[in-house]
Amino acid sequence: MAEERAFRQVLVAIATAQGLKKPRFEIKAASGDRDGFTSSVFRTTISDDGPSGKAPINIITKTTSDTQEEGLVTLSFVFEGLAYQSILPALQDVANMTEPLPWPRCYLVSLDGLPRSISLEDLGLQGFVNADRSHRLDAAHCRLALRQLARYHGAGLALKHLRPEKYNELRRPLRHLWGTADGEAKLRPFFQAIRVTPDILKNTYPEGSAVYSSLKRLFDAFAEDNVSVTCPGFGKGYTFVHGDFHTNNVMFQYDKVSGDVIAATLIDFQLVLPGNPAMDLMTLLLLSGDKALRDAHWDSLLREYHGELQATLRAAGCRDPDEVHSWQLLQEQLSMAAMYGICAVPFYHNWLYADDETNKEVREFFANPEGKVFRVRVTPELKSHLEGVVEDVIRWGWLPSVGEIDRRLAAYGSPR
Repeated sequence: MAEERAFRQVLVAIATAQGLKKPRFEIKAASGDRDGFTSSVFRTTISDDGPSGKAPINIITKTTSDTQEEGLVTLSFVFEGLAYQSILPALQDVANMTEPLPWPRCYLVSLDGLPRSISLEDLGLQGFVNADRSHRLDAAHCRLALRQLARYHGAGLALKHLRPEKYNELRRPLRHLWGTADGEAKLRPFFQAIRVTPDILKNTYPEGSAVYSSLKRLFDAFAEDNVSVTCPGFGKGYTFVHGDFHTNNVMFQYDKVSGDVIAATLIDFQLVLPGNPAMDLMTLLLLSGDKALRDAHWDSLLREYHGELQATLRAAGCRDPDEVHSWQLLQEQLSMAAMYGICAVPFYHNWLYADDETNKEVREFFANPEGKVFRVRVTPELKSHLEGVVEDVIRWGWLPSVGEIDRRLAAYGSPR
């Protein structure tokens, strides 16, 4: 009852702030079968039965009642709240952004007391939906997603360059949730499970080959210290990253007549943190895109992304965008992020692209992993996708040697 009252108080606060005199609330559960790993989602229409004449307000509210203050669920919710409450408004301001923004409008963030909640505009009423997860994203979807990602990254780089004190103030509370005690406890079984990846690819890259050795060392290192080996948080051209930029965390709008995709928006900032922006690119293009997409559109997608990023820097007042983030720097960041991209593919596969039975198993395991062993379900689709990713990373010259992986651990690894 107390939590219900608190949720209603949040809705009343939103209605009051929007000038509704006698608000009426229609609330419906909105979590999908594959949503809600860390929160519950509700769709609310707030109408005014009073004399204001205001149009109804349609919002999506994410809530959590998790009580573990340093737990993965609580921290992910708090960090997303900080993103909507402080980080994204600062990016909008520094880059002089106008609507439509690359992310939903935020009505209210409530992090004190239970349930914690984040209330956003309901983009579903504008026709925004998740892409069909039975298919990887095509070039049209990726272009729109990367354009919005570039605006986000560009604004973050502008904030770091033009207002470093503000940037440091905003980044200071953030940390990589995979490296927290509860994050490791919940996710380590998954990190251990994907150590089988080199053996999945053994027919193509036999045991004893240089590629097999690199992959084995990479996945062993990922299980040992995933944060350090894949995403150290500081470097030239680093800024706020989304941290979880796959097909599930982008919404798309489609033309009602042609069915063509026409717009995209970023959602779900639970893993926001300072880091290498190429992590987000690798997640989208290696995990949510397929080899055919990369073969045909890799260079053009990256150039369009980088062009939009530099345009955002110019709009913010950066006189020399190359000084902040050059094309050469992007290539270096992509090379650095390739290790993360390779590891992300088998890690995320069962969360996003597996059948309903496997996805349910993942959810149940995530909720209570203690004393259990998780095993990756190897399907022909997963094997083929992994082969394509590794082949591309080799072609680009970004597959690290065993020595390079060890040097990364030595440079960034935390004592264990």
